[in-house]
Amino acid sequence: MTAKVPVEDLRVGMFIHLDLGWMSHPFPLSSFKISSQEQIDTVRSLGLSHVRWDTARSDASHNAPERVTDTAIDLSALAVTQAEPEPETPSRLHAKTLTAQEASQRLCEKQFSEACRALKQVNDQALTAPQAARDSSHQLTRALLDKMLIGDAELCLRVLGDTHSDRGAAHAMNVSVLSLLLAKHLGWPDHELMDLGTGALLHDIGKLNLPDRLRWQQDNFTTAEQSLYRDHVAQGIALGRRMGLTAGSLLVLAQHHEMADGSGFPSGCPQERMTPAARIVSLVNHYDKQQYVN
Repeated sequence: MTAKVPVEDLRVGMFIHLDLGWMSHPFPLSSFKISSQEQIDTVRSLGLSHVRWDTARSDASHNAPERVTDTAIDLSALAVTQAEPEPETPSRLHAKTLTAQEASQRLCEKQFSEACRALKQVNDQALTAPQAARDSSHQLTRALLDKMLIGDAELCLRVLGDTHSDRGAAHAMNVSVLSLLLAKHLGWPDHELMDLGTGALLHDIGKLNLPDRLRWQQDNFTTAEQSLYRDHVAQGIALGRRMGLTAGSLLVLAQHHEMADGSGFPSGCPQERMTPAARIVSLVNHYDKQQYVN
């Protein structure tokens, strides 16, 4: 069960929930167990008066006093009776490595799910509050760079294609994570990563007005359906302009279906006329959408 607790009463060991959304705080997850005074200070700096506290998952009681160290204890006596640590055998080291990998993967999976929910909220507000959606998409890109992509890139790749998330949000998140990982590997500067990440997150924003059955291209589309589907690029550019996206992000929206050989749409422009960010997103988009083809 959860209860509200004043931020002034937070203690190490409490499991808390921040009802701010993944983009509005610096922690890897919105729900976590407090492990340091520094985390408490950060929570208090967020401007919250209360947070939700999960008593069942906590080590500390709300009213428990701070742990006091008894300086009168003879630590030398404890040292005599303390058991010798067990040797680090290869099997023990292997088990520790597996445990650490599993913990890291669970963290990536939770981050991916929280990011997908945040992107769904961006899409929900794009048509009615486009500038707010732009600000939220920038915050989400920043969070991806600062939270999800700072760890093991291999673990990030393992969580892609989360079937438990909204299909559109999961696809956009896959494209964003893969594109950002590639650009980071290539050494892109921060402002270019931000343009790339925002464009990748919003590359399909023009599909919001399409019927659900037309949001994923199928071989049996009629000519009219194919035309409506392809028009999502123009719709995305128009919405991106209303949102006030940067030129770099807008060009990702405009060129994410272009191909290096000029066979893409809507302009049929070849690789040399595509921006580097659009080339990456086009390639990753083509790769990732294959899992959604019936």
